[in-house]
Amino acid sequence: MILFSFVWTWNDYMSPYLYISDINKQMLSVGIKLFSVGQVQDYGAQMAAATLVLLPIIVVFLFCQRFFIENATSSGVKG
Repeated sequence: MILFSFVWTWNDYMSPYLYISDINKQMLSVGIKLFSVGQVQDYGAQMAAATLVLLPIIVVFLFCQRFFIENATSSGVKG
């Protein structure tokens, strides 16, 4: 549950966008959107930033992966 809560909060876009008005205090997911200026979008910079933002989630998942495996294997055993 902790992993899912972390991922949900980390990937949240609308709440920080609505509640935080200072551009210097925005979350990373909102900052990725700032790579687009008007009708022009820099897809390379957006994908590079999305990859960097995804790295902490991958690290947390790799750390918690053994707990997922243990729960999946023990949930199929009766008794």
